Amino acid sequence: MNFTKYNDSTTSINGNIINYKIEGNQLQIIIKGKEKVIGFYYFKTEKEMKELSQQLKLGMKIELSGTLKNPTGPSNPYQFNYMTYLKSRKINWIMEIDTLSIKSKKINVFYQIKNKTLNYIESFHEGSNIKLFLFGITDIQGEEMMSTYRDLGVSHLMAVSGSHIAIIVDIILFFLPKKKKTTVVFCVSILFFFAFLVDFTPSVLRAIVMFFLIEIKKIMHWKYNSLELLIVTFFIFLIWNPYYWYHLGFLYSFLVSFSLIYFRQDNKVSYIRKLYHCSLISFLVSMPITINYFYSINVLTPIFNIIYIPYVSFLVFPLSIIILIIPFAEPFFHLAIVLLEWFSNLLNSIPSKISFGYLDMISLLFLIALIIGILYYKKRILILLLVLFLIIHHYHFYLFPTTELISFDVGQGDATLLIQRDTVVLIDTGGKIEFKQEDWKKRNTISITDSILIPYLKARGIHSLSALILTHGDQDHAGEALNLIGRFPIKKIYFNLGDSNELELLIQHKATKENISWNHLTDLTLKVGSIHFYSINQKQYTNENNNSLVLYTKLQERHILLMGDASTEVEKRILEEYSTLPVDILKIGHHGSKTSTSDLFLDFVKPNFGIISVGLKNTYGHPSKEVLEKLYKRNINVLMTSRQGMIRFIFYQEKKYKIAFGAANALAFT
Repeated sequence: MNFTKYNDSTTSINGNIINYKIEGNQLQIIIKGKEKVIGFYYFKTEKEMKELSQQLKLGMKIELSGTLKNPTGPSNPYQFNYMTYLKSRKINWIMEIDTLSIKSKKINVFYQIKNKTLNYIESFHEGSNIKLFLFGITDIQGEEMMSTYRDLGVSHLMAVSGSHIAIIVDIILFFLPKKKKTTVVFCVSILFFFAFLVDFTPSVLRAIVMFFLIEIKKIMHWKYNSLELLIVTFFIFLIWNPYYWYHLGFLYSFLVSFSLIYFRQDNKVSYIRKLYHCSLISFLVSMPITINYFYSINVLTPIFNIIYIPYVSFLVFPLSIIILIIPFAEPFFHLAIVLLEWFSNLLNSIPSKISFGYLDMISLLFLIALIIGILYYKKRILILLLVLFLIIHHYHFYLFPTTELISFDVGQGDATLLIQRDTVVLIDTGGKIEFKQEDWKKRNTISITDSILIPYLKARGIHSLSALILTHGDQDHAGEALNLIGRFPIKKIYFNLGDSNELELLIQHKATKENISWNHLTDLTLKVGSIHFYSINQKQYTNENNNSLVLYTKLQERHILLMGDASTEVEKRILEEYSTLPVDILKIGHHGSKTSTSDLFLDFVKPNFGIISVGLKNTYGHPSKEVLEKLYKRNINVLMTSRQGMIRFIFYQEKKYKIAFGAANALAFT
């Protein structure tokens, strides 16, 4: 575990800046005092932002004052685990910064070189690509291409890894005598400085430590082989920081290196054959991690790597170094990047990606055993068994059906997933309420679609949504539909009655553009696959909340009522129209606002469970104390996403059920 020298009563920290990023009105900064701390500061004026961006330099001593808090884990399964990510970087605390002040502008020589190097690179037109291929630094503008590289299975070439170290060593040994101890010392010094430039990423450190140990082995005449040295290095890393186990680069680096050493080929084979052999081994051994992190694999990745590895290793990466020395060579680097991106987009249009759900422990171990067996025994029957396993796992969700109600934790919003056999219906998407702000304050934030909805759907092995139902056009209920459409297959979209607002019109336009049919839900009943809905709010109001679809359905003998943002006025009308309405699970209206959930309504529906989808410490004061008191008074089991995280009901026959909360059973890599 990581030990810490600070506590939550610490209000001031002095340290040196080791990394920082300014985006919009936010400063994200990492300083090293007694230990590393990450802090977030929000600029009050554009002038302050510009002044501080000019003053801050890596290595500078700074004082931060504010509140320390522990990083928290995800509240939904398969969501990015920010806590383990920070732990893998030996960061135990997040500081909400109130004030910051520069204590000393004196910077040591190493940080001076780093600052000048990064500033020099940024002066190039292709600066972002130089940083990507030389240091593995991805900026916002390059995220789209990085997504393409990941889809092709070649993004490892853009991450700083052992291949970078091998090229640097080859360049040094080309100019210096190979067998001299001074050459080894010089190599190690240069490599560690390079590691400093890339913030000591595990894959680079692994390659440097291995190079160092192999050279020591030659000098000391050790009898240990490379595989044994790699195993020793692996355990040294885990002893130094156990949270490296959650670091994707660490896992890929050691697993692939181990496999390439263990299953290496005779050196007499041709370069292309050897390259394909290495690419195929890397593809196979990394498959379990790739599936459990990206939920898909590209079956053509081994072939793509035959093209990409020499192109990047012998052209792009060397050019990224050369243009730092010979700046007028930048047009050649630019041409190499243009060709790479054009070719990547072309290859990405080939339908060679296959989606897979998350591998549970038994499936994971079985897949690992199959891959080891294939590499060790090279039997065709094992290859056929692997293909059969992957086919079954690809259709696992549909071959082993379940019946579920899932309320995602989307903060102050609403998103509910209903599953019955092969029918999957998403009711509302959540959405962040955005307030108008000045351009300089704007920054890119990861969407609920990218961080919660799509990872969960893919991890479960769901290939498409049978329907998307939007209860009404408020941002916190329908805002993410714009991100979801075109990113995940949707068969049909349903809207509430009444005139469409601006957001709904945008959603309808995008749905039409993506050839997704949509309708207003005008009928009392709606059948989506095996799920039957009753739309019990058929009257139109002038208030958007009251126009919410109120949906009544039954899953495995459990009656479910979803209230949207409907108020007591709608509840009163429902009481007038229905003589009985049995409810087992009630999705509380309007996030527990006092405008909904009347005493009369609760006495009428008599639910066993009340689910409130609400954001932690939201500015609206939801849920209201009055609503909670009403629920507790009637012994209704209250479940809130702000407390429990994601709420998942799994229904069985004879009214049996299980409930899971939060990110239970989710293994998160970083």
